[in-house]
Amino acid sequence: MHHNATLTNTSRWLHWAVAIGILLLLCTGFYMATFEVWSLYDWHKTLGVLLLLLLAARAVYRLRRGWLTPAGRYSRFEQAAARWVHWALLLGVFLLPITGLMYSGAGGFGVPVFGWELIPSNYIEGEPVAYNAALSNFGDQAHEILGWLLAVIVGLHMLGALKHHFLDKDDTLKRMLGRARGQD
Repeated sequence: MHHNATLTNTSRWLHWAVAIGILLLLCTGFYMATFEVWSLYDWHKTLGVLLLLLLAARAVYRLRRGWLTPAGRYSRFEQAAARWVHWALLLGVFLLPITGLMYSGAGGFGVPVFGWELIPSNYIEGEPVAYNAALSNFGDQAHEILGWLLAVIVGLHMLGALKHHFLDKDDTLKRMLGRARGQD
């Protein structure tokens, strides 16, 4: 695995933009599903599509530049756990919007992006008619399961950052905030 000792402002910006976007979408999705507040649905889909584009940029950037060098020395278990969590985050943040697109697009609900239909809706007499019911049902189930899994993985990632900061007292969190020693 290629490591890069530096953390650029681009990498930091992409990390926080994706992190905030994922947190907003997870919270919105859980809120809509729990309280059946479907008025947020179009915004959820729009932000999901935009985040997918941002995720593509982040993934290309990360894969080209490699993974960051750890800010300290860690056991093999910690290194493996960190690698697993980072790959799970990368995969999860891609699969979650893709399954959302499958559910909504194939289900005939449409996928609007600021009012423009990326995937047209298919309503007949006020009811959505699926383009592909099996694909939509799969997308629906996968989107819900992945949402919960991604929430757990994000929680592990956040706990790891706090562990580095408070227990290990290393620069992991500081460098993600642009405050590590030797950074501007």
